[in-house]
Amino acid sequence: MLPIFVVFAFFVFVDSTVIGTCDTKKGDPSWLVTAGHGLDDWAFVGNGVQGKNYCFVGNKTAEILQVAYHVNIPSRDSQTKTLTLERFGDASNHTNYCNYNSTQIHYCVPFCADPVLETALVRASLLSDGHVKTAARLAKSFAAKSGNWVFGVIRVNLNANPEAHLVIQSFPISTWCSVYVGQQTSSAPYLYEMQAALLLDD
Repeated sequence: MLPIFVVFAFFVFVDSTVIGTCDTKKGDPSWLVTAGHGLDDWAFVGNGVQGKNYCFVGNKTAEILQVAYHVNIPSRDSQTKTLTLERFGDASNHTNYCNYNSTQIHYCVPFCADPVLETALVRASLLSDGHVKTAARLAKSFAAKSGNWVFGVIRVNLNANPEAHLVIQSFPISTWCSVYVGQQTSSAPYLYEMQAALLLDD
């Protein structure tokens, strides 16, 4: 497995750009944006994908993606936290910070306030066998959340040139969950950025 750069940025107030039809400078300052290159497939499911509080712009041929979620924040936290994770190791390196253990996991880095939701995303990733649509549907099913939720899966190209780069903005709240998980299966290894967000009502 090739090393991958990933940056998790945790912001309470987001100052970003227009993504699709979403202007992240307008409305409640609770937009979260994920963007990167070297991303070769993705899928998003849930009630929120049809609304105005979710947008994405992507090109699978160019392997670029931007996605924006207008997240429902249950309470405000004025603290800003930043965590930078770089140079995940090769296939022999095992780094699991998630609360779910499996020999398939080669590294797992969560940013989830809800451990049940975190586990649902990790399980969905492991059972998908590298198929992003399957992973997204499983995440929605395992999470069993009602309301305006979106479940997203972004696959990282391990052989991207230039090397894949991913930036994820996050809030430390129960209505958002992000898990970066790499796994080795009977077929090729794969890397996912798994996301779940409860959006503001339209």
